[in-house]
Amino acid sequence: MVLRESVTVEFPDVGTISAGLAADGFVYLGPDAMRRLLGAGASSGWPGFAESWSSLERDAFMGDGGQYRRRRHAIFRGSGTGVERRPGRPHFQATAFNRLNGGIARHFAPVTAEVADSPLTHRLLSVCLPAFDRGLAASRPAWDIEMHQFRIEATGQDHGLPTPEGLHRDGVDWVLMMLVNRENVTGGTTTIVDATGTTVAQLQMRQPFETIIVDDRRLRHGVSPLTALDPAVVGYRDVLVATYSAL
Repeated sequence: MVLRESVTVEFPDVGTISAGLAADGFVYLGPDAMRRLLGAGASSGWPGFAESWSSLERDAFMGDGGQYRRRRHAIFRGSGTGVERRPGRPHFQATAFNRLNGGIARHFAPVTAEVADSPLTHRLLSVCLPAFDRGLAASRPAWDIEMHQFRIEATGQDHGLPTPEGLHRDGVDWVLMMLVNRENVTGGTTTIVDATGTTVAQLQMRQPFETIIVDDRRLRHGVSPLTALDPAVVGYRDVLVATYSAL
């Protein structure tokens, strides 16, 4: 089993990220490494970006009837020149990839213009595009990017389930998961398995900017339940998830 320390990329660039994805199918970036990758403006734009997770709306499409997930959603087009927001569309996953919530068009509240248009969001969504380009067998001109803001809540004896569908693929090429915040919760360990079901990594993101990037074509991932440390207070885990599909 691969632990956090053995997969950390301390000084990330296109080459090291591309090499890590090619070798292992995933890359873990610690908070300092991700800040270095994003550049000087990352920290300055962070407070407002992180605070936007407090205005997410309840997910009304939970197949288990759960009330523990809040989210917003946006579509971007990515290329070598960066990313641009595109008109919204429903989020859809085939049941082959999501047995719990798949098979229907799910309409979520949109990411606000303030967040979607921010330089930090554009940098976050575009920073790994050159590495993803290298991971394709043939050159592709553009990427379809879905941006998801997630807040998973836990309170009392009610657990929060970051991935209620269990270990899964998303049916895309790449998945980027970055921790934004976590308060009053335990759990939330990300498990990554290969095509045979063998666990190749278990990673728990604890600090803002920690990031895991996964080759969704090769690996499945899932996140363990959250439990409130103080059951009298709502705990939560805020995550940015971006998925990339070559066009």
